[in-house]
Amino acid sequence: MDQALNDLEAKVNELQAQNQRLDDEIQALNRELDDAEIRADQAELKLQQAEASLKAANKALEKAEKAAQARVQKDEPAPAKTQEAAAAKPSRKPAVADVPMPPVAPEKAPPAEQPAPPALPPPVKVTSTAAPREVPAGMNAADFVRQLLQEGQNDAALATVLVARQSHPADMNLVLIEGITLIRLQRYSDAAILLVDLARNNPRNAEINATLGAAMMGAGFYEEARESLLAAIRLDKHLPECLYNLAQLYALVDPKDLKQARKYYKQALALGVMPDAQLEAILQ
Repeated sequence: MDQALNDLEAKVNELQAQNQRLDDEIQALNRELDDAEIRADQAELKLQQAEASLKAANKALEKAEKAAQARVQKDEPAPAKTQEAAAAKPSRKPAVADVPMPPVAPEKAPPAEQPAPPALPPPVKVTSTAAPREVPAGMNAADFVRQLLQEGQNDAALATVLVARQSHPADMNLVLIEGITLIRLQRYSDAAILLVDLARNNPRNAEINATLGAAMMGAGFYEEARESLLAAIRLDKHLPECLYNLAQLYALVDPKDLKQARKYYKQALALGVMPDAQLEAILQ
């Protein structure tokens, strides 16, 4: 009888071990499937961007040919420059959602055939008119600045992190938190300039990629924003504000994809993002 029980227990243990191995294999397959979906999204985005660029180039060529024909008919000299040389861009800055991480929601979509955005302006020295706060004893400076941001003390947060970075200029966490603070203050270009090198040196850091995406989005660099946000989600699928920003981009900015927008918005809601009635109206 004891031998039979021992044999049965051994069999149960063997089955449990097999079940655990199967569960691990299923989890690994699920992760591979998620990564494949994100890579497919990135490939589809690049294809849509290429198609949009080709369409814009063809349209510009058609306009140039018509203008040349008109000048020939009127025997007019060709102008040195055309007015279409200036790149159109959205007239309004996007808003930052009121959440701990800084998502940026475009209030207005750019023109359907928008040319490439201008280069980021040269770096400028970031300053703050507010008085810095003293970091409490035993508390990390970056964590204290995050606390100030959560309390809505954005100006004090910037002043505090600038002082902290004087002693630790290469501290990755302080650079990141300064970028987040600049986004909260809607200084998107300053944030993007600061975060570009940080993301390049830390390509596997999801929060850095997500924050750079938010900064690029606010500065009007929509293609770069989308790429950074997708990179962040590939590294960490549990970034609600990043998912929300992707939903906004796919819903409002060409090349639009409402299917992708719905997917990312649904995932963002599941992770605690507050519902957005305006976005939901677009996604219906």
